[in-house]
Amino acid sequence: MRITASMVIASVMLLSDLSMSLGSACHFLQMASDRRPIMPRPAGHLLRGFGIFYDPILKVSRQHNGWDLSLSPNRVVKAVAPGIVAELQTAGPSAGVVTIDHGGGWSTVYAHLDGINVRVGQCLEPGQNLGSLGAPRVTNRPSLHIEIRHDGKAIDPKDIFQ
Repeated sequence: MRITASMVIASVMLLSDLSMSLGSACHFLQMASDRRPIMPRPAGHLLRGFGIFYDPILKVSRQHNGWDLSLSPNRVVKAVAPGIVAELQTAGPSAGVVTIDHGGGWSTVYAHLDGINVRVGQCLEPGQNLGSLGAPRVTNRPSLHIEIRHDGKAIDPKDIFQ
């Protein structure tokens, strides 16, 4: 069974109704809005931005839905904002992906991770360790891929990161 963010949010709301303490990071869901959030920019040099680019491996132009940031291998990757871990991809060609639901339709996706340190349904505080940056997959440099989505649609991170 695949656990989705909506299932986790429903569980959080149920527990909240039962007056159970969920920790400060989970309370944002009750107050979340569609308002555009402002998040701190992750560390790293921008290798590839949002938008259309020419893929030299596939030899086609295609959409890049986030940012690729150059970081040293094994560097700890941290959450930029509070949220609930909505999805993990730990096997297959898209292994090393963490998706965090920030409420109000907003989510962040972190890719190219090894040693993931979170679990689905876990409440996160800003700056909490998600895992470490893995070895390069397509490029010759280790990089963190980060996306911001609103209602499932990719948003240019420059419009969100301060």
